[in-house]
Amino acid sequence: MKFLPTLICLFLSASLSTVPIDHLENQVKTVSSADAPALSKKIRRTQDIWIRYQDYQEIVLHRHLADPETNPKTIRSDRQAIRACSRQLERLTDAQAILEKRFQAQYRDIKPGGQANMDRVIPGDHDLPSFGGIYRKQKPASDACLLEGDEDVGEYSLSWIPYIERGTISAGTWAYPSGGMHLGMDVAAPLMSRIVAGANGLILYADDPVPSNCGYLGNYCGWPYGGGNTICMLAAVNGKLYAVSLCHLSNQILVVPGQQVHQGDLLAYSGNSGNSTGPHTHIEVIELKTDAAQAAAYFRQGADFSFGCGWDTPAACSAIGCRVRPEEVF
Repeated sequence: MKFLPTLICLFLSASLSTVPIDHLENQVKTVSSADAPALSKKIRRTQDIWIRYQDYQEIVLHRHLADPETNPKTIRSDRQAIRACSRQLERLTDAQAILEKRFQAQYRDIKPGGQANMDRVIPGDHDLPSFGGIYRKQKPASDACLLEGDEDVGEYSLSWIPYIERGTISAGTWAYPSGGMHLGMDVAAPLMSRIVAGANGLILYADDPVPSNCGYLGNYCGWPYGGGNTICMLAAVNGKLYAVSLCHLSNQILVVPGQQVHQGDLLAYSGNSGNSTGPHTHIEVIELKTDAAQAAAYFRQGADFSFGCGWDTPAACSAIGCRVRPEEVF
C-alpha cells in the first residue's frame, strides 16, 4: 500500500502525456463546427486529469508540511508542481473559451429536444398559496426545508436578492457577445458557489442527473436539453409572479419539487454541467400572467421551462407568460 501514491502519480503523469496541451491549443483554432463538441469533450477529460493530478500534489504537500524532517527544497518543489498544474488548467480553460466564442451561436445553451424527468416535477397543485411564498417560521432562512405543519404564509418579497453572490455576468440576454441567440443571462462564479432563492417561491422542478463538472460544448444532457442539472421555480416579488430557471448546476441540489422556499434559502451549488464550457449558471426569467396554482398545473403537463414561449424567439410571449431579461428584472 505504501507504493499506491507513487503508482497514482505515475498513472496520472502517463495519462497527461498522451494529450499534449500544445496540440489541443492548435486544434481549437482550426477545428470545424461539426468536430468542435468532440474536441471540447477531449479538453474536458484532460482538465479532469489535471485536476486530479493537482489534488494529488496538494495531498503530497500537506503530508510533507506535517513532517518536521522534510527538506525545505522538497516543499518548494511541491509548491512549484502545484503552480505548474494551475498554469496548465488555465491554458485548458482558455482553449474551451476559444471554442465557445467560435461556436456558441451553433451550440447555444438550451435547445428543443430531450426528455424531462417527470418524477422531478411538482407532484400536485392543491392548496397552493396565491404566489408560492410559504416558509416555516422556526427554520433559518439559509436552510430550505419541506413543510410538515407549523407553516406560515409569507408576503411577496419586496425586491430580489442575487441568486449567486459575487458572480459576474459573462453573457447577457438575447444575444451572445460574439453573436447568436441567447435566451438567458450567464453568471460566472467558481465551481460550488452558493445559489440561493432570489425571492419567496415554489420549486417546480429540480433534477441532478449528471456530475457537477462534466460540461463541454454540445453536451446536450439534462432538462431542458443542454441544461445539465437544473431547477425551475416560481418567484413572487412586489406583486408579480415569475418563473426562474437555473441551469448547469452541480449535482448538489438541496431542494425538491413541491418545496416552498423563502428568500435566501440555499437551493443548490453552482456547477459546470450540460452544454457548458466553464463554471457558470444560466438564468432565464418568464413573467407570468397566471397565479401559482395555474402555473403549477400547466408545468405539470410537460415540465415546460419556457411556459409556452418556446426556444427560438427572444422576448417571446404566450398565454402563460412572457420572456424578460433577468438583468432588468433583478
